[in-house]
Amino acid sequence: MTGKIKLASVIFASMITIACGGGGGGSTPPADGGSTPPTDGGSTPPTDGGSTPPTDGGSTPPTDGGSTPPTDGGSTPPTDGGSTPPTDGGSTPPTDGGSNPPAPVTEKLFFSATGDVNQGAELWATDGTENGTALVKDINPAGDSSPHHVTRVGNEWFFVATTADNGKELWKTNGTEDGTVLVKDIHPSGDANPTLLTALDDKLVFVASDDTDRAIWVSDGTADGTVRVTNGSTGVNPGTPTEMVVFNNKVYFAASAENTATLELWSTDGTTAGTALHRVNQNRLPSAGLPAGTITPYVGASIQQMVANDTSLFFIGNNDVIGSNFAALRIDTSNTVQRLGTDPGIGELTLVSFAGNNTGVAYSYIFGGGDIAGFYDKNDFARRAITVFGQNTAKPAELTAFGDKLLFTLANNDVWITTSFFNGTTRVKDNLSDIRDMNTLGNKAVLIAKENVTIPGLGIVQSDEQLWVTDGTTNNTIKINDQVTNGSMGQFTEFDGKLYFTAATAANGQELWVTDGTFAGTRMLKDINDGATASNPLLVGVPAAPQ
Repeated sequence: MTGKIKLASVIFASMITIACGGGGGGSTPPADGGSTPPTDGGSTPPTDGGSTPPTDGGSTPPTDGGSTPPTDGGSTPPTDGGSTPPTDGGSTPPTDGGSNPPAPVTEKLFFSATGDVNQGAELWATDGTENGTALVKDINPAGDSSPHHVTRVGNEWFFVATTADNGKELWKTNGTEDGTVLVKDIHPSGDANPTLLTALDDKLVFVASDDTDRAIWVSDGTADGTVRVTNGSTGVNPGTPTEMVVFNNKVYFAASAENTATLELWSTDGTTAGTALHRVNQNRLPSAGLPAGTITPYVGASIQQMVANDTSLFFIGNNDVIGSNFAALRIDTSNTVQRLGTDPGIGELTLVSFAGNNTGVAYSYIFGGGDIAGFYDKNDFARRAITVFGQNTAKPAELTAFGDKLLFTLANNDVWITTSFFNGTTRVKDNLSDIRDMNTLGNKAVLIAKENVTIPGLGIVQSDEQLWVTDGTTNNTIKINDQVTNGSMGQFTEFDGKLYFTAATAANGQELWVTDGTFAGTRMLKDINDGATASNPLLVGVPAAPQ
């Protein structure tokens, strides 16, 4: 199949863990056992020349001996009663019909990068060392395959890639060149453009386009087992599924229903019969087919920001008749919808998963009484504010679960932390600004920020962006790297007890970096594209639009 639009060079990555030989132990990220905070030596961090990275006083986190998630040994994916798998006319890459078992490999982080002028944006992998960072397969020798959306299901990893013959379709890999194959050409006359790849037991649930329209699909990794789930009988409008979250052994998603204009809450077990609408708003009125002159005060639940823990799925929506009456809602394993808190409506509400304390979610919002950060109580789910700042001061942002506490910023300036559960806050650092990308790493949090420094005769001067680490105390909130190009850091992804990210220097361009939360352990992992030319590894995201 020819004539498909190819994507420009892009990069992506997904954290993945492979355990040699099967099942493993816990997958909780290890904490840094060292009690001595890292110091800023002021020197340029070393690159990894293949040797073991320096450790921080004995605090290198242990690795997880096997974090392979359990698979569902009994669920059979639905079959397609009428779809014929595409045939191979000679130029189509082979699909996996089920006879190519995954080969055991070491733990890997997959990403896309451009190795040199002869190889476009292709699939790479790393085991965390310079020598163990290598190209997996040049999927599209004619240009960029731009792989992205890597998602693990059992011992295989699904992703999206583009070739000249098949366009943008669903692929999978077991970490080897031979085991990197096209799953199915879902849209033979165009691009399937799979999105929202979500693992559900031993299946992959995703959204894709075929020759008819855009719908939810499921795959077991074989061409015959890659089939369409939603159709006219399910009531899901084509092309509308947005967020997807796994909860209660199903995939919950937001999509509009027939005759509605806003997003409703749905779930699927990967079969057409097991796809159902959950009516969050019992007062919902259809947006079409009403008598002339009828005013529709509300046309749907407008589901957004779904986060889940073991017992609840939390989201923002409307379960009342007034269109602006949005609030935090939860649905439990019995599919009972509950409105959280007693406020008549919350504007600009933000939720963040806080399952570590079994609280469910932390929140921040702008309300008439002030700008608030808090939790929903883990017992009765009533709203519990921990801090109310002055009205219109700044909405708490960068909410980050940190053990039984919460880290956040105000207007992306200064670092704050809750002093204890439901008991006020303390300012951790007051000379930082433009804070972004706050991520937990064991018993630390890593973040990007600019430092405001007072210089005699000049006043307050703002530095370029730097990488900082904090344990929630002022003395141990320190910078761990200030050598990279301003504005180049991002795309943080945790793998094997460390954070991987991208950053640029004048000498090496945009490359893959790693940090263990110490100055000595923050370094460029490998100069994939030698010299100042960038390999542009992006750890999350989608391909850039064609130029």
